[in-house]
Amino acid sequence: MGEYHGLVPLYEEVCHIPLLIRLADNLGGKEEHQKIDELTLLPDITATIIELADAKDEGLLQGRSLMSLINGESKEWRSFVVSTPSLIHGPRASLRVTITSKEWSLILAPTSESRELEKATYTLIVDGVPRILKPFGKIDTELYNLKKDPQQKHNVLDENMNVALDLRSKFIKFLREIGTKKKIVKPWQACKSLD
Repeated sequence: MGEYHGLVPLYEEVCHIPLLIRLADNLGGKEEHQKIDELTLLPDITATIIELADAKDEGLLQGRSLMSLINGESKEWRSFVVSTPSLIHGPRASLRVTITSKEWSLILAPTSESRELEKATYTLIVDGVPRILKPFGKIDTELYNLKKDPQQKHNVLDENMNVALDLRSKFIKFLREIGTKKKIVKPWQACKSLD
């Protein structure tokens, strides 16, 4: 991805990473393995470690402990996950977000700042080393049915607009629930091919 400046959309092959956990016996480890098919996020690992360490959650965690899943206690988990580059400077240089459910993957391209999406820009995110971000490819909103098209080759946005609008609505609600500033949420309220 470096040859593309790291800015290709976050398709499944990039952001769907299997999570393997082996707990120590005294922490609830089991001899037999189990496969759990749920959507998790990196912050869930932090929340899990906090729970296992019997540390206090100061109310800043955005993840959920995986222990209820591991112990078979959680009947309802999350219905979607968000994969995104840093949003603190708003959408620029083709940065888009991906909202994924078990069946769908929505890649959002905002319209309100589309000129900014088409320009190159500099960033210090990730490691503090200045680098240029350049747009890559067509910048548009995309929707894929992961059950029928796991390689995400066929954009089915036009015939499934209601699914895309629902996923975007969940994304915006999620941003608000975690206390995201209004100026960061605003660009995602109007997206290419949706509005």
